[in-house]
Amino acid sequence: MDLTEETYMRGSGGASTSASQQSMDRYMGPPTSVKKEVVKHVSRFILSSNVAFRLVENEDLQHAFALLGVALPSRKELGGSMLEAEFQSVERRTTRQRLEWSFYAISSDGWRRK
Repeated sequence: MDLTEETYMRGSGGASTSASQQSMDRYMGPPTSVKKEVVKHVSRFILSSNVAFRLVENEDLQHAFALLGVALPSRKELGGSMLEAEFQSVERRTTRQRLEWSFYAISSDGWRRK
């Protein structure tokens, strides 16, 4: 059991919870904050691994996450607001580094239909 699971099972106060409360927690699924973290990391995985956004529409993947109480974003959300939010996050992290660089190299790749 990792730290997140242990904290989730113990509750937010850190003390042991009753068996009935643990049973209710399991029925309700993970807390909303954990669900948001799962969605964020799944989204980052899809965005960073160059797989098609339609992957989140796969019924088996949706069912697996539904069993955990987590709803995956749509491909439109993934390619829209979530992609923009991740771009902004990366841009904020790299802006300072870019200002410190002395030289830049630009590379491009493209294709066209014949």
